[in-house]
Amino acid sequence: MRGARALVLVLFFLSGASGLVYEIAWTRQLGLLFGVSVFATSAVLAAFMGGLGLGSFLFGRLIPTRSNPLRAYAWLEAGIAVSALAVGPALAAAEPLYVALARMLEGNYLLFSLARALLAILVLLVPTTLMGGTVPAIAGVLVNRRDEVGWSTGLLYAANTSGAFVGCIAAGFALVHWLGLSAAVRVAVVVNLGISAVILLGGVGSRAERAPRPPPPTGTSHRRPAAPRSSSPWPYSRSRASPPWASRCSGHAPWCSTSTTRTTPSP
Repeated sequence: MRGARALVLVLFFLSGASGLVYEIAWTRQLGLLFGVSVFATSAVLAAFMGGLGLGSFLFGRLIPTRSNPLRAYAWLEAGIAVSALAVGPALAAAEPLYVALARMLEGNYLLFSLARALLAILVLLVPTTLMGGTVPAIAGVLVNRRDEVGWSTGLLYAANTSGAFVGCIAAGFALVHWLGLSAAVRVAVVVNLGISAVILLGGVGSRAERAPRPPPPTGTSHRRPAAPRSSSPWPYSRSRASPPWASRCSGHAPWCSTSTTRTTPSP
């Protein structure tokens, strides 16, 4: 079980690396269309942040209903690979639309750039949404109990962000420079398909499947018993630590009653 969990973390590391390869390659591709890198970077970042949030929201509601979330994660990785391959042709197919927008919005550069950015976001929304779904899927595998949420979630983000760091360095300084944009994207696609194949064909999903929680004992409730409530409206009780002014009161004084749960200071 521990070996399977370690393998899952390695796979999530590779997933983070491929995600940053996509981001850098798509930023360069959009820079060829926008001409100004700041608009391309803004469009890619908006697509990534929006897609990650949308994917986490949608798949975070769907993944818990599946018996094996790791297999769902494998299919998400396969979907990322397929949709990432379609980004380049989709951007090329959108060039006539860009030309039409340039003629319609001639003289309004800001509005034209915003329209191009929205089109680019729509093209990138599918793979980035699938990327956002990988986090709740992996969390469904590693987070088994409430007391290990912090540790397991920290491991997930450490593995994924470390992979993102490596992918950023590899894409920015090696892959794009030596292989080109299209080949760099294909390398990331191979990584995603490899992750999916290891899980689906290697049997990792059955070994790392989330262990079921034991049912509560028969005739007992799994909830904690509620603390008894006091019949007194006062916030202090004699069974708890008394406030500083409680020692000034006497149980025989008319303003200090032993039948109540709070003492009142002397006037």
